[in-house]
Amino acid sequence: MGIPKKNLRNQTVAHIFATEWLRNKSAGGTTLNGVEMVEVFKTNVHRREQSKMLLSVLSKAFPSVKINFDLSDCDKVLRVEGADLEATGIMILIKEYGFDCEILD
Repeated sequence: MGIPKKNLRNQTVAHIFATEWLRNKSAGGTTLNGVEMVEVFKTNVHRREQSKMLLSVLSKAFPSVKINFDLSDCDKVLRVEGADLEATGIMILIKEYGFDCEILD
C-alpha cells in the first residue's frame, strides 16, 4: 500500500528543505536559495549613541541586510534580516568594537 500521497508529499518537501539548508550551511552560507533569514543577537549595547555607531559600521560592512537594535529589550537585541546574513561576521565585528554579541536562542 505504501505511504498516503499527502504524507509522502509533506515528507518530500521537508526533506528537500532540510537538504538544501544543510548544503548551504556546510558551504558557509546562512540562506536557503535566496530566502531572507532573520537572526537575533543578545548584546550589551546600552546607549543609543553606541547603537547608532554600530548600525553605521554594520550597514557599511553588510549593505544588503536590514539591521536594528531594540535597546528597550532586556537582552539589548540586535535584529538582522536578509538573504546574505553572515552571523559570525556580525558577531566578530561587534566584538572588535568592544561589545558582547551572541545569537539569542
